[in-house]
Amino acid sequence: MAGFELLWDGYDKANYYDTKSIKIISYGTKLNSILLTDVFNYLVVLIDVALGKQQTEWNSAEGNWKHGKIIPLELYLWENNLSGNIPKEIGHLNNLRRFWMGGNELNGSLPREIGTITSLFELNLMRNSLTGSIPKEIGHLSNLDLLHLGQNHLSGPVPREIGNITAVLELYLWSNSLSGSIPKEIGHLSNLDLLHLGQNHLSGPVPREIGNITAVLELYVWSNSLSGVIPKEFGKLKNLEDLMIMMNRLTGPLPLTFFNVSTLKRAIMSNNMLTGNLPREVRNMKALQTLHLTNNIKWYDSPLFIHNNKN
Repeated sequence: MAGFELLWDGYDKANYYDTKSIKIISYGTKLNSILLTDVFNYLVVLIDVALGKQQTEWNSAEGNWKHGKIIPLELYLWENNLSGNIPKEIGHLNNLRRFWMGGNELNGSLPREIGTITSLFELNLMRNSLTGSIPKEIGHLSNLDLLHLGQNHLSGPVPREIGNITAVLELYLWSNSLSGSIPKEIGHLSNLDLLHLGQNHLSGPVPREIGNITAVLELYVWSNSLSGVIPKEFGKLKNLEDLMIMMNRLTGPLPLTFFNVSTLKRAIMSNNMLTGNLPREVRNMKALQTLHLTNNIKWYDSPLFIHNNKN
């Protein structure tokens, strides 16, 4: 029985002891924690583990990973009751491509050893209780196309090294306690489709280098403490469809180049300190459906709220 794939919807210990060639396991029923301690030792060519929405125990599998007995290519452990720290031994999984552990109760810091898994395409640790800073070693993950660390308790700055993951398509760092400025290196992420930095404590100006992310479709930096003017480089975002920068401390008028973004469908810019007129160039924004400018300092002779329903 060499090289077959098994999608398993139950638990029969005897079946596992009969073979060492299982490559893929997907559990559709509640998982007994004995599996992780006893059975994984026998699955020597395992490449894909999907244990979503189970009742597994993190510490049960840790010992096996530590000694290199499990080397999966894809590891999905989302929406369990996993708790405790992510062990530094995770760095031994140097062939791992996808690592999803969102919706658990993991705490402690993100180990810097995760930067050694340079084969990673997707890293999703959303909705946990991770603390500490984002390690600069995250910049070693040059093959990432998805990085989701949102809805944790991460603090400290966004590391400049994040600009090294130039293959990334979606970057979620929202709903943490990140502080400091948005690094100008964010402009190196020219393939980015979605950038979500909302609900943090970021401050300082919006870097003009953000205009280099010309592929971006969705840009969210709302509910921070960003200040200064909106840079004219926003006009380079020719693919932008959704912009949410409300609840900051942005000042001054909107740059005229902003109104060159003809793809923009929604712009929520309320609760800042913006001033000025809404110029006639707004007519260039043919796709615009919603524009919110409420609760700014003052807008002369211009609507504060525009909403168009296009069916």
